[in-house]
Amino acid sequence: MPEQTNKIEYYKVSSSKYDIPGGFEPGDARRRYFTKGRTAHGNVRAVENGQAVRVKYRVGKGCLFWKKTSGKATLQEAFRLPGGAFRIVVHNFSGRLHSALTYDAGLHWVQTSYYNGNPASPVLVLKRQENGILKTEPGEAGAKTETLLVPCPYSPGTAAQSYINAEAGEPEISAETDAGTFCFCTEEELTRRQSLAQRLQDDPSQLTPEWAAAPEEDLTFQVIENDGSSERRAMAENPVQSPAESAAEKKPQHPVPRIPSGRNVGHPAKYAVAARGLRGGVRGGVRGGVPARREAEKTPENAAAEERKEPAKPPPVREIPPEEGVVPAERIVVSGMESYLYFGRLQDGLREGFGRTQGPGGRTAYEGGYHGGLREGFGVYYYKSGRLCYVGGWKQNLRNGLGVAFGAGDGSIFVGRWENGTATGCGTEFSPSGTLLYTGGWKNGRRNGFGTEFGAGRVKRSGIWKNGALRMDLSGPGQLPSR
Repeated sequence: MPEQTNKIEYYKVSSSKYDIPGGFEPGDARRRYFTKGRTAHGNVRAVENGQAVRVKYRVGKGCLFWKKTSGKATLQEAFRLPGGAFRIVVHNFSGRLHSALTYDAGLHWVQTSYYNGNPASPVLVLKRQENGILKTEPGEAGAKTETLLVPCPYSPGTAAQSYINAEAGEPEISAETDAGTFCFCTEEELTRRQSLAQRLQDDPSQLTPEWAAAPEEDLTFQVIENDGSSERRAMAENPVQSPAESAAEKKPQHPVPRIPSGRNVGHPAKYAVAARGLRGGVRGGVRGGVPARREAEKTPENAAAEERKEPAKPPPVREIPPEEGVVPAERIVVSGMESYLYFGRLQDGLREGFGRTQGPGGRTAYEGGYHGGLREGFGVYYYKSGRLCYVGGWKQNLRNGLGVAFGAGDGSIFVGRWENGTATGCGTEFSPSGTLLYTGGWKNGRRNGFGTEFGAGRVKRSGIWKNGALRMDLSGPGQLPSR
C-alpha cells in the first residue's frame, strides 16, 4: 500500500517553457500506484516526435524502476539515492541532459530540475513547499532568484480558462494532483486570476459575445478543368447581348468587363491577367491599341449630364468578340512543332509579375510569379497532360522554399523544403492515397539525415539516412554499418 499522508500528492509537475507534453510519463505510473493502492508495472510502446519509444516501469512500495529507450538510446532512467530516495534523469533524443525528477522514499514528488546540458548549472528548479512550489532561477553574477508560487485552480482547454489566460497570460508552471489540476503563480497573479474568475461567474455572457448578424449567402463551388472546356461552356451557357442590338437580332455576345488602363484585364476565363506591351500599354481587350474604356468614356448622355452638373452615368461597355479578347503578350517557341503562349505583364521584353504560360491544346503550363523572365515566388506548375505537378516557391526557374510535389508516375506526394530544384531539408512523403511513408531529412531529392519510415500506419524503421539508404538503424537492436 502507498504511504498515507495528509499532503497533496503531486502526480505531474511541468513547465510550459521546458517540457513538451505528450507520451507516457513517470507521473502516469505513479498515479496508478497511488490511486489503485498496489504496485503498478508495464511495458509501453509508443511514438514520440516521430520516433519509436519503449517504457518499462515498476512502481511499488520502496521500488521505482523506470526506463524509457528509443532504439539503443536511453532517454529516461531511474536511480536510487542515499537514504532511499529516487531520481529519474531525462535526456532528449540528441542525448542532451534535459531534467531530473526527485522523489522521496515514499515516492512523493520533491523536486524537478531543468538543465541546458550542464548538470552543474540548472536553469530552473521547482521544489515542493508546504504552501506551494518554490521556483529558483539563476540571476546575475551567480546569484539566484527565488519566487514562491501558490496554487490556483486551473482548467486547461475550457472557454473560461482561455478567457482568464487571455487577460492574465498563460501560466508557466502547472501540476496534476490528487486534489485536481492547478497552475502556480505569484500572490499578485493569483488575485488577478481570482478576480477574472469572479467576473465570469457574475456575467457568464462574456464567454458568448453577440456577433452582428449577417445575411446568409448561398455558397457555390465549381470545378474548373485545366483544358479550357469550363470557359467555353460558361460562354455558351451565359450569352450577353449588347444594348445596341435590337430585340429581333439576338446574336450571342461574350461579356468583357471595362478595362482600366494599367490594371488586370477582365475576362470570362479562369486566368484573367493583364497583357501589357513592351511600352506598358494594355494590349488585351483593345482595338487598334486604344483601350475600350477610353472609347466609351464620352457619350451623349454623359455630355448632357456634365452640362447639367449631374452625376455621370456609368459608360456602356463595348462588347468584344472572343477572338478580340486577351491576347498573348509573348509567344515562346520551343520547336517547329511546339510553342507556348504567355498572358501577363512584360517588362523590357521579359515576363514580370503574375502571369500564365499556356501550352499546346490550351492547357496551363505554369501560373504564378515571374521575375526577369524566370519563374519566381509562388507558382503552380502542371504536367503536359494537365495534371498538377508542383505548387510552391520558385527561384530563378527552380523549385525553392516550401512546396508540394506530385509524382508523374505513381502519384506520390512530397511536402517539404526545396533548394535549387531538389528536395533538401525537412520533408514528408505520402503515397497516392495519402498514407504516410517517410518524414525527416532530405538532400538532393533523397532521404538524408535523421528520419522515420512508416508502413501500414506504424513505424517501420527509424535512424540515420544517407543518399536514400538507411545507414544507422535506431529503431531496433540491430544497426547497419555506415559506408
